[in-house]
Amino acid sequence: GFVRQEQEYEISKEIFDILWALTGNARIEKTRYEIVADDELKWEIDEFQISRIERLFLAEVELPNESVVPEIPFVIAEVIERDVTDEEAYKNKNLAVGADLK
Repeated sequence: GFVRQEQEYEISKEIFDILWALTGNARIEKTRYEIVADDELKWEIDEFQISRIERLFLAEVELPNESVVPEIPFVIAEVIERDVTDEEAYKNKNLAVGADLK
């Protein structure tokens, strides 16, 4: 499915610096692109550099409610392989430690 619960919190720079120091080698870098689809939903496309030659792109859309079925923007529709919402390996915390992507 299309639904994954997320929690986001604003934190101070001081708290960020403390938490950042605890992440060690479990960090990811990504480039984010945004697309607004014809249905006015905003899609976020994250690009991760997995290795020197391999890149991973993940698309995410926040829905106003669970009954909304998103229309995939034509500019990315041809390259979307599958829905990874329920796949643990694709969560940021697992990407940061080199999860096995299938």
